[in-house]
Amino acid sequence: MNAPATTDAAPRRRGVSPLVLAGGLLLGLVIRLSLIAEKGTADMDSYIEWGHRTLDLGLTNAYSGIYFPVAYQVFASTVRIAEITGISEIAAVKLVNLCCDLATLALLALVLRRWRAPLSYILIYWLNPFFLAIFWLGYVDAQMSALLMAFVAILVYGRGRWAELLAGVPLALLVMLKPQGALVVVALVALAAVALVQRRSATLPLAVARMLVAPALLFVLLSAWIATSPLHGPAYLLQTVVDTRSVMPSLSANMPNIWAIVAEAYRAPGDPIWSVMTPDVYHDLATLLTLAAVVGAIAWSLPRLASWSLSQQVSAAVAAVMLIYPMTATAAHENHLFLGGTATVLVAAILADTRVLVWLNVLLVAQFANLFALYGFGLNDLSSDALGWLLPNYTPTARFVAAIVSVACWLALLGALGRSVEQRAEADVARPVQRSARTG
Repeated sequence: MNAPATTDAAPRRRGVSPLVLAGGLLLGLVIRLSLIAEKGTADMDSYIEWGHRTLDLGLTNAYSGIYFPVAYQVFASTVRIAEITGISEIAAVKLVNLCCDLATLALLALVLRRWRAPLSYILIYWLNPFFLAIFWLGYVDAQMSALLMAFVAILVYGRGRWAELLAGVPLALLVMLKPQGALVVVALVALAAVALVQRRSATLPLAVARMLVAPALLFVLLSAWIATSPLHGPAYLLQTVVDTRSVMPSLSANMPNIWAIVAEAYRAPGDPIWSVMTPDVYHDLATLLTLAAVVGAIAWSLPRLASWSLSQQVSAAVAAVMLIYPMTATAAHENHLFLGGTATVLVAAILADTRVLVWLNVLLVAQFANLFALYGFGLNDLSSDALGWLLPNYTPTARFVAAIVSVACWLALLGALGRSVEQRAEADVARPVQRSARTG
């Protein structure tokens, strides 16, 4: 059985000029700063409310699920930042998100530098309008991406058992932040299980097990802590995790995926797409479809990733899960491709394939079009003054077309990724043969 590859080095690839890179970074920062005080979606009100409740009641009494305990603590800190600095609570939420965006950007740069991949790929994260809209609408997904990149960066720069254990710390915070964080664990477990079944690696499953030590420990500690409240029992945290699937069990919660297309057939005239929650059988079908697609993608790709380092294999597995789930699962929300987009930036940079680069950006732009048509710049005067004509005209027909376009772009990206991984694997096999022929 082969151990997972451990080298992160690859031939240095050329990217954009330093001037273009610097200009792109400055532009992304200016756009974010110019909208930092503008309210995004109504979700921001919930974040602020949870923050106040946590400060007033303490985490053990304030915690009520939907998001997880780490998020409640972050929101409490955000409210405190607003009190100390005198800025608005809306601006405080976005300030925390901006710090996380910058952390993600820096860690992306460090990881790509170590992998000798094109540094210019960080501009996808920093400038693609989908990622920009997620910021100006006040979603907190950048908090997840910062923790994901910290997890990957530790695997990239560290070596051995202690690095794998340490990488579990940001992973634990990610899992206990938002429900999508648990899907990273799904990716790791699927990667380890496929490696065992295929008998490709004896060390990969053990490495994954070490990565999961900290998340398991944090879950136990938080469960015990929350259970100290007279309002909650010992299994309350676990129950809130399980209940996340029933919070808004729509076929598509504003996500332009395959279920948005299906839901249109069941939508009553005048009703929003997210109001379609039945037939119930579709939820079970979607779960089976998603699991099958995830396992199939990892099982197909793992033999072709033999030359990739452990950190690269993990990144590919996370990208597979987070790129598939929002498009094939029910109850997916319009922002749920964020972590998948971030992880796919890593894979795209490793492959440095123009087709992958193009289709990744096109898919993210298609997702942005849905976001922008739904919310514009958010619940603020900028949207009402400049986009009052647009938002009411995002009709069911337009949303149906947007979902079809988005799914088509997603399939094109999957095809480009598959061809690129295959070609990379063939090149990796041929390279030693070519070296041998030259030296023989």
